[in-house]
Amino acid sequence: MPETPDAGLPLGDVVLLDLTGARAGPTAVCQLADWGADVVRVESLTVATAENTRSAPGSVRSVVA
Repeated sequence: MPETPDAGLPLGDVVLLDLTGARAGPTAVCQLADWGADVVRVESLTVATAENTRSAPGSVRSVVA
């Protein structure tokens, strides 16, 4: 198995689906990404929030649904 940059982190082998939209949800997901989780973020086309209008950190992939 190839070595990944997050392999030494506590959540390095976790993939997380982010369906959050406001307040504590995105903050918690960011913390989990900092601990090594690979985050797949699903954003709304119809609801514009401050969270889906900013660029995502490197370990977060955004998907618009």
